[in-house]
Amino acid sequence: DQWYQIRTAAGLQAYISANYITTVNSGTSTSPAQPAPPQPSVPALPGKTPAVFYNGQKLAFDVPPMIDNSRTMVPLRAIFEAMGATVTWNQSTQTATAEKGDTTVILPLNSTTPTINGTVTKIDVPAKLIDQRILAPLRFVGEAFGGTVGWDQASYTIDIQLKEEPTPSPQPVRTNLVVIDPGHGGTETGTIAEGVMEKDITLDIGLRVGNILRNRGIPIQLTRTEDVNVGLQERADLANELNAAIFVSIHCNSFNNVVSGTETLYYAPESNPELFAMKAERQELAQAIQDQLIASLMRKNRGAKEDNLSVLRNTRMPSALAEVMFLDNPEERALLLQDSTKQQAAEAIATGIQNFMQR
Repeated sequence: DQWYQIRTAAGLQAYISANYITTVNSGTSTSPAQPAPPQPSVPALPGKTPAVFYNGQKLAFDVPPMIDNSRTMVPLRAIFEAMGATVTWNQSTQTATAEKGDTTVILPLNSTTPTINGTVTKIDVPAKLIDQRILAPLRFVGEAFGGTVGWDQASYTIDIQLKEEPTPSPQPVRTNLVVIDPGHGGTETGTIAEGVMEKDITLDIGLRVGNILRNRGIPIQLTRTEDVNVGLQERADLANELNAAIFVSIHCNSFNNVVSGTETLYYAPESNPELFAMKAERQELAQAIQDQLIASLMRKNRGAKEDNLSVLRNTRMPSALAEVMFLDNPEERALLLQDSTKQQAAEAIATGIQNFMQR
Protein backbone atom coordinates (compact mmCIF):
# COMPACT_ATOMS: atom_id res chain seq x y z
CA ASP A 1 0.00 0.00 0.00
CA GLN A 2 0.99 3.60 -0.57
CA TRP A 3 0.90 6.02 2.31
CA TYR A 4 0.75 9.78 2.17
CA GLN A 5 2.20 12.27 4.59
CA ILE A 6 -0.28 15.04 5.37
CA ARG A 7 -0.32 18.12 7.57
CA THR A 8 -3.49 19.23 9.33
CA ALA A 9 -4.70 22.79 9.70
CA ALA A 10 -3.34 22.71 13.25
CA GLY A 11 0.12 21.92 11.93
CA LEU A 12 0.15 18.25 12.96
CA GLN A 13 1.71 15.64 10.69
CA ALA A 14 0.13 12.25 10.00
CA TYR A 15 0.13 9.38 7.50
CA ILE A 16 -2.93 8.10 5.64
CA SER A 17 -3.45 5.16 3.31
CA ALA A 18 -3.87 5.88 -0.41
CA ASN A 19 -7.11 3.89 -0.19
CA TYR A 20 -8.68 6.90 1.48
CA ILE A 21 -7.21 9.57 -0.83
CA THR A 22 -8.91 11.10 -3.89
CA THR A 23 -6.53 13.03 -6.15
CA VAL A 24 -7.78 16.50 -7.14
CA ASN A 25 -6.11 18.49 -9.96
CA SER A 26 -4.67 21.81 -8.85
CA GLY A 27 -3.87 24.59 -11.35
CA THR A 28 -2.52 23.26 -14.64
CA SER A 29 -0.92 20.16 -13.13
CA THR A 30 -2.47 16.87 -14.09
CA SER A 31 0.03 14.73 -12.14
CA PRO A 32 -1.34 12.91 -9.12
CA ALA A 33 -0.02 13.87 -5.72
CA GLN A 34 3.10 11.87 -4.77
CA PRO A 35 3.37 10.18 -1.39
CA ALA A 36 6.18 11.33 0.88
CA PRO A 37 7.34 8.26 2.74
CA PRO A 38 9.14 9.04 6.01
CA GLN A 39 12.84 8.37 6.45
CA PRO A 40 13.13 8.34 10.22
CA SER A 41 16.31 7.58 12.14
CA VAL A 42 14.14 5.10 14.01
CA PRO A 43 12.07 3.47 11.23
CA ALA A 44 8.36 4.17 11.22
CA LEU A 45 5.83 1.53 10.31
CA PRO A 46 2.43 2.77 9.13
CA GLY A 47 -0.14 2.76 11.84
CA LYS A 48 2.27 1.36 14.42
CA THR A 49 3.84 3.11 17.43
CA PRO A 50 7.21 1.91 18.75
CA ALA A 51 7.34 0.63 22.31
CA VAL A 52 9.79 2.48 24.54
CA PHE A 53 11.69 0.67 27.31
CA TYR A 54 13.84 2.21 30.00
CA ASN A 55 16.31 -0.15 31.66
CA GLY A 56 14.10 -3.06 30.65
CA GLN A 57 10.81 -1.55 31.87
CA LYS A 58 8.18 -0.57 29.33
CA LEU A 59 7.07 3.04 29.61
CA ALA A 60 3.46 4.13 29.18
CA PHE A 61 2.60 7.49 27.60
CA ASP A 62 -0.66 9.41 27.36
CA VAL A 63 0.71 10.92 24.13
CA PRO A 64 2.45 8.31 21.94
CA PRO A 65 5.78 8.84 20.17
CA MET A 66 5.54 10.30 16.66
CA ILE A 67 7.73 10.86 13.59
CA ASP A 68 8.65 14.42 12.64
CA ASN A 69 11.05 15.21 9.79
CA SER A 70 12.43 11.67 9.94
CA ARG A 71 13.05 11.92 13.68
CA THR A 72 11.27 9.96 16.39
CA MET A 73 9.76 12.35 18.92
CA VAL A 74 9.04 11.08 22.41
CA PRO A 75 7.35 12.52 25.52
CA LEU A 76 10.10 14.34 27.39
CA ARG A 77 8.64 14.44 30.90
CA ALA A 78 7.72 10.76 31.11
CA ILE A 79 11.18 9.59 30.07
CA PHE A 80 13.12 12.14 32.12
CA GLU A 81 11.09 11.31 35.23
CA ALA A 82 11.66 7.58 34.65
CA MET A 83 15.37 8.43 34.71
CA GLY A 84 14.94 10.07 38.10
CA ALA A 85 15.05 13.67 36.91
CA THR A 86 12.78 16.47 38.12
CA VAL A 87 11.00 18.29 35.29
CA THR A 88 9.51 21.79 35.51
CA TRP A 89 7.72 23.91 32.91
CA ASN A 90 7.97 27.70 32.66
CA GLN A 91 4.84 28.92 30.90
CA SER A 92 6.09 32.46 30.34
CA THR A 93 9.31 31.38 28.61
CA GLN A 94 7.85 28.17 27.15
CA THR A 95 10.83 26.28 28.51
CA ALA A 96 11.20 22.83 30.08
CA THR A 97 13.93 22.29 32.66
CA ALA A 98 15.04 18.86 33.87
CA GLU A 99 17.45 18.34 36.76
CA LYS A 100 19.16 15.24 38.07
CA GLY A 101 22.16 15.33 40.36
CA ASP A 102 24.61 17.86 38.96
CA THR A 103 23.08 17.83 35.46
CA THR A 104 20.58 20.46 34.28
CA VAL A 105 18.87 20.25 30.89
CA ILE A 106 17.04 23.31 29.52
CA LEU A 107 14.85 22.84 26.45
CA PRO A 108 12.91 25.81 25.00
CA LEU A 109 9.86 24.93 22.94
CA ASN A 110 10.33 25.23 19.16
CA SER A 111 14.09 25.58 19.58
CA THR A 112 16.90 23.45 18.17
CA THR A 113 19.44 24.67 20.75
CA PRO A 114 18.75 23.12 24.16
CA THR A 115 21.52 23.29 26.76
CA ILE A 116 23.05 20.70 29.07
CA ASN A 117 24.79 22.36 32.01
CA GLY A 118 24.96 25.56 29.99
CA THR A 119 26.47 23.95 26.89
CA VAL A 120 24.38 24.17 23.72
CA THR A 121 23.44 20.83 22.15
CA LYS A 122 22.09 21.04 18.60
CA ILE A 123 19.06 18.94 17.68
CA ASP A 124 17.59 18.46 14.19
CA VAL A 125 13.96 18.90 15.14
CA PRO A 126 12.68 21.35 17.77
CA ALA A 127 10.59 20.26 20.72
CA LYS A 128 6.84 20.49 20.14
CA LEU A 129 3.79 20.74 22.33
CA ILE A 130 1.30 18.00 21.42
CA ASP A 131 -1.86 17.61 23.49
CA GLN A 132 -0.23 19.51 26.36
CA ARG A 133 2.80 17.23 26.31
CA ILE A 134 6.32 18.17 25.21
CA LEU A 135 7.75 15.87 22.57
CA ALA A 136 11.47 16.02 21.79
CA PRO A 137 13.87 14.00 19.63
CA LEU A 138 14.41 10.54 21.06
CA ARG A 139 18.19 10.51 20.96
CA PHE A 140 18.48 13.85 22.75
CA VAL A 141 16.05 12.78 25.47
CA GLY A 142 17.69 9.39 25.93
CA GLU A 143 21.26 10.70 26.04
CA ALA A 144 20.81 13.99 27.94
CA PHE A 145 21.52 12.32 31.30
CA GLY A 146 24.14 9.91 29.99
CA GLY A 147 21.91 7.14 28.67
CA THR A 148 22.25 5.12 25.47
CA VAL A 149 19.51 4.59 22.89
CA GLY A 150 19.00 1.34 21.01
CA TRP A 151 16.54 0.34 18.28
CA ASP A 152 15.34 -3.21 17.60
CA GLN A 153 13.71 -3.47 14.19
CA ALA A 154 12.32 -6.97 14.73
CA SER A 155 10.35 -6.07 17.85
CA TYR A 156 9.91 -2.41 16.86
CA THR A 157 11.14 -1.25 20.24
CA ILE A 158 13.27 1.58 21.53
CA ASP A 159 15.52 0.68 24.45
CA ILE A 160 16.99 3.43 26.63
CA GLN A 161 19.66 2.26 29.03
CA LEU A 162 21.08 4.35 31.84
CA LYS A 163 23.56 2.93 34.29
CA GLU A 164 22.18 3.97 37.64
CA GLU A 165 24.77 5.27 40.07
CA PRO A 166 24.81 3.20 43.25
CA THR A 167 23.16 4.82 46.22
CA PRO A 168 25.93 5.73 48.64
CA SER A 169 25.82 3.88 51.91
CA PRO A 170 24.75 6.19 54.70
CA GLN A 171 27.62 7.25 56.90
CA PRO A 172 27.33 5.85 60.42
CA VAL A 173 26.13 8.39 62.93
CA ARG A 174 29.05 9.29 65.14
CA THR A 175 28.18 8.97 68.83
CA ASN A 176 29.79 10.80 71.76
CA LEU A 177 31.05 7.49 73.14
CA VAL A 178 34.69 7.30 74.22
CA VAL A 179 36.49 3.95 74.02
CA ILE A 180 39.30 3.55 76.56
CA ASP A 181 41.84 0.84 75.78
CA PRO A 182 44.07 -0.36 78.65
CA GLY A 183 47.03 -1.79 76.75
CA HIS A 184 48.05 -5.47 76.78
CA GLY A 185 46.38 -7.99 79.16
CA GLY A 186 46.34 -11.71 79.87
CA THR A 187 49.40 -13.43 78.46
CA GLU A 188 50.35 -10.19 76.69
CA THR A 189 52.09 -8.58 79.64
CA GLY A 190 53.77 -5.71 77.84
CA THR A 191 56.95 -4.42 79.45
CA ILE A 192 58.10 -6.18 82.62
CA ALA A 193 60.52 -4.30 84.85
CA GLU A 194 61.56 -5.60 88.28
CA GLY A 195 58.43 -7.76 88.33
CA VAL A 196 56.10 -4.86 87.50
CA MET A 197 53.94 -5.61 84.45
CA GLU A 198 52.76 -2.94 82.06
CA LYS A 199 49.36 -4.64 81.67
CA ASP A 200 48.57 -4.04 85.37
CA ILE A 201 49.51 -0.35 85.31
CA THR A 202 47.51 0.33 82.14
CA LEU A 203 44.41 -1.45 83.47
CA ASP A 204 44.53 0.52 86.72
CA ILE A 205 44.84 3.85 84.89
CA GLY A 206 42.26 2.85 82.26
CA LEU A 207 39.63 1.97 84.86
CA ARG A 208 40.23 5.31 86.57
CA VAL A 209 39.87 7.21 83.27
CA GLY A 210 36.59 5.41 82.61
CA ASN A 211 35.20 6.29 86.03
CA ILE A 212 36.24 9.94 85.73
CA LEU A 213 34.63 10.38 82.31
CA ARG A 214 31.49 8.54 83.39
CA ASN A 215 31.17 10.83 86.42
CA ARG A 216 31.48 13.81 84.06
CA GLY A 217 28.55 12.55 82.00
CA ILE A 218 30.58 11.19 79.10
CA PRO A 219 29.62 7.66 77.97
CA ILE A 220 32.55 5.24 77.87
CA GLN A 221 33.42 1.70 76.89
CA LEU A 222 36.57 -0.12 77.95
CA THR A 223 38.19 -2.73 75.72
CA ARG A 224 38.95 -4.74 78.87
CA THR A 225 38.05 -4.43 82.54
CA GLU A 226 40.14 -7.32 83.82
CA ASP A 227 43.34 -9.21 83.10
CA VAL A 228 42.38 -10.91 79.83
CA ASN A 229 43.78 -11.17 76.33
CA VAL A 230 42.21 -8.82 73.78
CA GLY A 231 43.60 -8.80 70.24
CA LEU A 232 44.80 -5.57 68.68
CA GLN A 233 42.32 -5.81 65.79
CA GLU A 234 39.56 -6.71 68.24
CA ARG A 235 40.16 -3.48 70.13
CA ALA A 236 39.89 -1.39 66.95
CA ASP A 237 36.86 -3.35 65.73
CA LEU A 238 35.01 -2.67 68.98
CA ALA A 239 35.46 1.09 68.60
CA ASN A 240 34.45 0.98 64.93
CA GLU A 241 31.35 -1.12 65.57
CA LEU A 242 30.23 1.27 68.31
CA ASN A 243 30.82 4.30 66.02
CA ALA A 244 32.82 5.78 68.88
CA ALA A 245 33.71 9.45 68.88
CA ILE A 246 37.20 8.88 70.30
CA PHE A 247 39.54 5.96 70.94
CA VAL A 248 42.38 6.33 73.46
CA SER A 249 44.85 3.56 74.27
CA ILE A 250 46.94 3.67 77.45
CA HIS A 251 50.48 2.26 77.64
CA CYS A 252 53.80 2.53 79.46
CA ASN A 253 57.00 3.08 77.51
CA SER A 254 60.34 1.28 77.70
CA PHE A 255 63.77 1.60 76.13
CA ASN A 256 67.03 1.27 78.04
CA ASN A 257 66.33 2.04 81.71
CA VAL A 258 67.63 5.58 81.23
CA VAL A 259 65.19 7.32 78.86
CA SER A 260 62.27 9.03 80.57
CA GLY A 261 59.27 11.20 79.80
CA THR A 262 55.77 11.22 78.39
CA GLU A 263 54.58 11.10 74.80
CA THR A 264 51.27 10.68 73.00
CA LEU A 265 51.00 9.08 69.58
CA TYR A 266 48.62 9.41 66.64
CA TYR A 267 48.61 8.13 63.04
CA ALA A 268 47.27 9.80 59.88
CA PRO A 269 49.56 9.15 56.90
CA GLU A 270 48.99 10.70 53.50
CA SER A 271 49.09 7.19 52.03
CA ASN A 272 45.81 6.37 53.81
CA PRO A 273 43.19 8.89 52.57
CA GLU A 274 40.62 7.97 55.23
CA LEU A 275 43.05 8.55 58.09
CA PHE A 276 44.75 11.51 56.41
CA ALA A 277 41.38 13.28 56.24
CA MET A 278 41.35 13.10 60.06
CA LYS A 279 44.95 14.21 60.54
CA ALA A 280 44.11 17.55 62.14
CA GLU A 281 41.66 15.92 64.57
CA ARG A 282 43.97 13.04 65.47
CA GLN A 283 46.88 15.37 66.03
CA GLU A 284 44.70 17.70 68.08
CA LEU A 285 43.46 14.84 70.28
CA ALA A 286 46.99 13.60 70.90
CA GLN A 287 48.18 17.11 71.72
CA ALA A 288 45.27 17.74 74.10
CA ILE A 289 46.11 14.59 76.07
CA GLN A 290 49.85 15.28 75.96
CA ASP A 291 49.39 18.82 77.27
CA GLN A 292 47.39 17.60 80.27
CA LEU A 293 49.78 14.74 81.07
CA ILE A 294 52.78 17.08 81.06
CA ALA A 295 51.00 19.69 83.18
CA SER A 296 49.95 17.04 85.70
CA LEU A 297 52.92 14.66 85.85
CA MET A 298 55.63 17.21 85.04
CA ARG A 299 57.81 14.66 83.28
CA LYS A 300 59.98 15.30 80.23
CA ASN A 301 57.81 16.37 77.30
CA ARG A 302 58.52 13.99 74.44
CA GLY A 303 55.68 15.53 72.40
CA ALA A 304 52.72 14.38 70.34
CA LYS A 305 54.15 12.21 67.57
CA GLU A 306 53.00 10.18 64.60
CA ASP A 307 53.57 6.42 64.76
CA ASN A 308 52.17 3.48 62.81
CA LEU A 309 50.55 1.34 65.51
CA SER A 310 47.77 -1.19 64.93
CA VAL A 311 45.09 0.37 67.12
CA LEU A 312 45.74 3.79 65.58
CA ARG A 313 45.90 2.45 62.04
CA ASN A 314 42.68 0.42 62.25
CA THR A 315 40.35 2.78 64.11
CA ARG A 316 38.07 4.99 62.01
CA MET A 317 37.73 7.91 64.40
CA PRO A 318 40.14 10.33 66.10
CA SER A 319 42.44 8.10 68.15
CA ALA A 320 45.55 8.46 70.27
CA LEU A 321 47.90 6.29 72.33
CA ALA A 322 49.31 7.71 75.55
CA GLU A 323 52.74 6.46 76.70
CA VAL A 324 52.39 7.67 80.29
CA MET A 325 55.98 7.07 81.47
CA PHE A 326 58.89 4.66 80.99
CA LEU A 327 58.27 1.57 83.12
CA ASP A 328 61.89 0.42 82.82
CA ASN A 329 63.17 3.75 84.17
CA PRO A 330 63.57 3.24 87.96
CA GLU A 331 62.40 6.72 88.90
CA GLU A 332 59.31 6.62 86.70
CA ARG A 333 58.53 3.01 87.67
CA ALA A 334 58.43 4.08 91.30
CA LEU A 335 56.02 6.87 90.39
CA LEU A 336 53.78 4.54 88.38
CA LEU A 337 53.40 2.28 91.41
CA GLN A 338 51.89 5.14 93.42
CA ASP A 339 48.11 5.48 93.42
CA SER A 340 48.43 9.27 93.40
CA THR A 341 50.45 9.18 90.17
CA LYS A 342 48.01 6.82 88.47
CA GLN A 343 45.13 9.05 89.53
CA GLN A 344 46.94 12.13 88.21
CA ALA A 345 47.56 10.38 84.89
CA ALA A 346 43.93 9.30 84.66
CA GLU A 347 42.67 12.80 85.45
CA ALA A 348 44.99 14.25 82.81
CA ILE A 349 43.91 11.80 80.10
CA ALA A 350 40.23 12.32 80.91
CA THR A 351 40.60 16.11 80.86
CA GLY A 352 42.50 15.98 77.57
CA ILE A 353 39.68 13.92 76.05
CA GLN A 354 37.04 16.27 77.43
CA ASN A 355 38.88 19.36 76.19
CA PHE A 356 39.08 17.84 72.72
CA MET A 357 35.37 17.03 72.71
CA GLN A 358 34.43 20.55 73.84
CA ARG A 359 36.76 22.43 71.50
